[in-house]
Amino acid sequence: MFTRVTPEVFDDIPARVAPVIQKQETNYRHPLSAGLAITLRHLATGDKYRSLAYGFRCGISTISELIPGVCRAIVEAYKDEVSNIPTIPEAWSTIAQQFEQRWNIPHAIGTLDGKQTAIKKPAITDSLYYNYKGFFSIPLLALVDAEYKFIWIKLGVNEHMSELPK
Repeated sequence: MFTRVTPEVFDDIPARVAPVIQKQETNYRHPLSAGLAITLRHLATGDKYRSLAYGFRCGISTISELIPGVCRAIVEAYKDEVSNIPTIPEAWSTIAQQFEQRWNIPHAIGTLDGKQTAIKKPAITDSLYYNYKGFFSIPLLALVDAEYKFIWIKLGVNEHMSELPK
């Protein structure tokens, strides 16, 4: 699939985020209606902005402003459904029961994983975002429940993931 989302989700996203990302047409600007498709393609493949600009026939500077705005709108639209940090012991027990029923893993309250998201070297740092793999990145650490829903996310930690406070 071009955007790696199901047709149902692909139809649902514009309904939720279009009012936020839609720009007004003026005499000087015709809003880019492909903004959501460009963002979903970038998120699905990790394509560089130059490649997306060529594929969607728009400017790199347009894409560099468009993608962060659409990402913020998607996060705002889905944050209550996707990320739900349990605050009471009974909620954690429910997650543990789901893990045992679905995956036959007792006493688990989540699955934790991390990813290094490549970035350009920030101008204000020497080696702060330089990782052990030999490139600049922002680390993402996430905890998901038995149904792959995010419980907790930590983005942009400048320590090693193994050295995070308990």
